[in-house]
Amino acid sequence: DDNKLKKVLKKNEVNAKKYKLANFPISISDVLNPTVVFNQILKDIYIRHEILNGNLVDDIITLVDKGVDIKSENEKESEETSDKNKKIDKKKINENIKARQVANNEVLNNLKKQVNEVNKLGTVLNYNEHFDATTDGNLESVIIDKFLDLYKKKKIYRNFRPIHWCTKCKESVDRENVKYKKDIVSNYYISYNVKNDKNGVLKEVLKNEENIKDVYVIANTILPWTMISSEWLAVAKDVEYSLVQVLHKDKKIYYIIASDMVEEFMMYKFFVKYVVVDTFSSDELSGLECINPLNYNKTVKIIQSSKRNIIIDKKNTSGIRIVSSGHTYLDYLIHKEVNKYKLKCVLNSDGTTNSLALVYNNLPYTEINEKIVNFLEDNGFVFFSNKVEVSNSYCKKCGEKLVYRSISEWYLNNDTDITDEQYRKIVSIMSAPTKYKTEELKSQIEKINNTKEMIISDRKEIGIPIPVFYCAECGSEIAGDKINQIVGKIFKEKGSNYWYRSNPEQILQGQVGCSNCGGTFLFKDDGSLNQMFKDVSIPFIKDEDNGSLNICIESKERFYNKLKLISFADEVESTFGKLDKIMIHSVVDENMRKIENNKKDIKNTAANNKEKSKLKSKYLNNKNNVTIAENKEIKSEVAIQKVINSYGTDILRLWTISKSNDNDIRLNDQYMINTKKTYTKIRRTFKFILSNITDFNPTRNYVEPKKRVDIDKLIYSKLLKVSNEVEDNYNSFNLKKVYDTLVKFCNTDLSNEYFETIKYRLYVLKQNDETRRSTQSTLYDIIMSLAIFFEPILPFTLEEIWPYIWHSNDEEAGNILTYRRNLADTQLNVDEETKKWDRIYKLKHNVKKYISKAKVSGIIKHKIEATLVIRVNNEEAKEFIENNYEDIRASLGISKIEVEISEEQGFEVKKTEGAQCRRCRQYSIYIGQNLKYTYLCPKCAEILES
Repeated sequence: DDNKLKKVLKKNEVNAKKYKLANFPISISDVLNPTVVFNQILKDIYIRHEILNGNLVDDIITLVDKGVDIKSENEKESEETSDKNKKIDKKKINENIKARQVANNEVLNNLKKQVNEVNKLGTVLNYNEHFDATTDGNLESVIIDKFLDLYKKKKIYRNFRPIHWCTKCKESVDRENVKYKKDIVSNYYISYNVKNDKNGVLKEVLKNEENIKDVYVIANTILPWTMISSEWLAVAKDVEYSLVQVLHKDKKIYYIIASDMVEEFMMYKFFVKYVVVDTFSSDELSGLECINPLNYNKTVKIIQSSKRNIIIDKKNTSGIRIVSSGHTYLDYLIHKEVNKYKLKCVLNSDGTTNSLALVYNNLPYTEINEKIVNFLEDNGFVFFSNKVEVSNSYCKKCGEKLVYRSISEWYLNNDTDITDEQYRKIVSIMSAPTKYKTEELKSQIEKINNTKEMIISDRKEIGIPIPVFYCAECGSEIAGDKINQIVGKIFKEKGSNYWYRSNPEQILQGQVGCSNCGGTFLFKDDGSLNQMFKDVSIPFIKDEDNGSLNICIESKERFYNKLKLISFADEVESTFGKLDKIMIHSVVDENMRKIENNKKDIKNTAANNKEKSKLKSKYLNNKNNVTIAENKEIKSEVAIQKVINSYGTDILRLWTISKSNDNDIRLNDQYMINTKKTYTKIRRTFKFILSNITDFNPTRNYVEPKKRVDIDKLIYSKLLKVSNEVEDNYNSFNLKKVYDTLVKFCNTDLSNEYFETIKYRLYVLKQNDETRRSTQSTLYDIIMSLAIFFEPILPFTLEEIWPYIWHSNDEEAGNILTYRRNLADTQLNVDEETKKWDRIYKLKHNVKKYISKAKVSGIIKHKIEATLVIRVNNEEAKEFIENNYEDIRASLGISKIEVEISEEQGFEVKKTEGAQCRRCRQYSIYIGQNLKYTYLCPKCAEILES
């Protein structure tokens, strides 16, 4: 309710502390990530707590679009085409502008939907008024300014190299979004027929020039499809190679492999008789040329590279590697080492091949792999193959296996390390800096410091463009202060749409030319800035205010990523100088499984535990039970929505705070069922109190804490302790401890102990009895305190409860956020009360099993029918029970207590003689003694008479 919030913020302006939450951008999509949901709820709990303490909190959520690729499926452009040869196609520009508008509308719809989803989480702030997005020109200009600033510092540069690529997402994948998985794959050893021997190393050995056609170089690969762009075979420096002669069908055949592998390779092919004719160094072999088995017209040269690039797995290599044009990272390292860049891009963004693949053009690379293997096997080029275990890279977002594509992208260099001093600063302001957390943080910082560059561009045609021009004559990048000034002004005033619909002449107005060759015909970079760079550019603390305390609440994954980004942005020192508190939490792992899927497990346990099995079966067959999952495992975005629909937002919020400090956070059915049970107990606590203060007006009936009866003093003292603990834990971000403290107080101190004891005085005593008013005063203090404790966690429930509580003024009655805790910090000495009630509750705990046994054996049907015989062995114990008879009887919820001195201590439960009083429900032989009240006991008759 915006009006309620505005009123309370206005009230808080006087003497308020100001808090500002750090900014962690969220990706614009049609769903909310579960970790983002978890994080937004924790932030809102903290914001509400501070507002209820009379403070002000500012939070801005920043939503970043991923960009959109609008290339049609049939439009497959080869990445090796140079930029200066691309022609300006006005028709295509107009089509792209229209497509951009459609895509922008979709992004805006998703943005609106996402902000509304955040608001549905019960947030006190209306995020429709508290968000920024890259769809807004102001934020676009901030990102462009950051690019131009870093480009000027020479931290940004363009490079053509292989990068991880997801063919399903159709985008490059940075390290943070790569996951590795062990796979069993086929390792193929391919025979390459020697074509030329320029250095004559083989001629001297073979003595007959014609025999060269019978020499084969054995090279291995686990990616046969990369052979379509292979031009080299690489041998390892400082490794010895052997020329092995075998007799095959009365013909001498020669193989070249690493000397260390000869014996093993001969065994693979069952060559019992073989002869090592000669050995060679890698230098000597580098003069050989071979025939490409996929294309006899193509020559494959042998080059040298470092051993670490060739021999990765000593047990599964021939010592010679097939080098593609850049479809593995090792290819890139080999190209870089030999300083002969022949990197090409054979794959389109969707994993199909382009025209460079020749006969394998326009086919998925996975399909090509199978075709090539079949061709090589049919034509005898596969020496042999075996199975090997390798670590493959997969996309974290969609789970697709990644490939390497050699394309031109923009990179950002990092030359700023996070120092030990800065690490200690983070630890000093971090909530609960356990050894586990600090060691993990140190490990992450080392990882960040070792990461020296990252890709900041992608091929999205709709997004924030890269503001760089090129000379059409010499290909030089056109940059400088003048360009920065012109481009920066355009993005501030007109946004990125102007960039897309205008040509370089319209943008630059003839003010800039090529400083290298003097050319004036320029063209724009066709890439766009990826989400990583957008995150780099967005300020960590927005709109700096020296009077504010800056708070960071974020998931570990996103916090560590932000650490990396601010180091790339040269903002480490300034950022941590601004932060005052940090709370990081784990990532939410959703595992929403159907309870029905556990039927098989239930059957298995039935033999061992029939009773448990019956209960579970009964539960499974109950049609009223809600099960969240519809499939065995369902996706994150579906699960969160189903939790809200099935259980309600407050239960999701309660689950969130219960897991806030856990190292492992899982969202599944069972957790939600358990949380619902906890919520029900909390709700019953409020319901019990509300039901028993309907006739209580604190202005007339309130009893000061010091004048209350002993149990009320004791629970008031506990309430003060809980209040201080909750406040301390809120301030130290130990939100899980807030939850634990409150739940224990409601379930143990109140429901199990206090409420059981006070029922008699609330229900039976005179309305204005001092003992009853003492208890009601305590209940009023409890509910007003619990309202403040639980409002940040369960705002919907508290909005529902609030009107039923007595309030001193209309403002407070209409707006719970205006209420300020006024619990008197009365110093009560409750040592004697604590001893007394600890003894009573211990007695209650010991008696509990005897009453249950009496029910099972049929002696009593309900505990109110019971008479408890207590046998003690000393006068002091008997005197304690007699002096506190009513308190003990009330806490036990029985009708009568008899105490005896006996050498054998123990308890006996028997049925109370007489009838049940229709008013207090206790059993007595004196029911109806007062003829005016036929069905009542003497106590109740006396109360009604007065």
